Amino acid sequence: MDLVFIPAYSFLMICIVSLSDNRIWGRVLLCTIILGALFDYLEDFSFARYLIIYNDHLPYVTACSTTLKCRLLAFNGIACLWMLIQGGIKETRAYTNKSG
Repeated sequence: MDLVFIPAYSFLMICIVSLSDNRIWGRVLLCTIILGALFDYLEDFSFARYLIIYNDHLPYVTACSTTLKCRLLAFNGIACLWMLIQGGIKETRAYTNKSG
């Protein structure tokens, strides 16, 4: 189930970023969203591999991937919410200026 969730939340965040007018910030977020998804996949596959064959190095890979993925997911989620709020504020101001 987690493997299906990764493209779903990544696609949702990329759609939100595509609504932004700020190209530089949008590109940065696009890169961090893709990085977050890659670290999420790395976490999943390294943990699965760790469960199949015990290896001393895979717990470190899994721990690092989990840490980076969680931080990127939190950053991307907050940034996308901020972009949605900013876009909503701009739309509200534009609507208020038209009707006022």
